Amino acid sequence: DKMHTHLVVTDDYFEASKHVKGMTEEMVATPADSLDTLDVDLTEEFDQKTTKVQNYTTRLFRPHADLAKRYVESWENGSQKELLGRMVSSLWNGVPLTLAWECKNKWEEWIFKRER
Repeated sequence: DKMHTHLVVTDDYFEASKHVKGMTEEMVATPADSLDTLDVDLTEEFDQKTTKVQNYTTRLFRPHADLAKRYVESWENGSQKELLGRMVSSLWNGVPLTLAWECKNKWEEWIFKRER
C-alpha cells in the first residue's frame, strides 16, 4: 500500500479541520465538500521528482565516487606504497636538487641569449 501526499488549499476553516482530523485519525484522504477547496494528490508527481533527483545525484557524484573508490583501491593493492617509495628514493638520490640546478642553468642560458 502506497502512502499518498496531498496538498489541500482552502479558505474554509471547517474543510481544513475536517481534512486534518480525517488524516490524523483515520489516515485516509477525506474528500472536499466545498467548491472553493482544492485537493491535489501529489504522490505520483513526488515519485517522478524523487526518481529524477536520485538519477541526477547519481550522475553528478558518480565521478567523485569512482575516484574515491580507485584511491582506496590504490592503497589496498600497493600502488600508493610503490609511488611513495619512488618519491622517497628520488629525494634520497637528490633528483629535486638536480632538477633545480638544471632549471637554473636553463634560465641563465635564456637570459644570456636575450641580452645579446
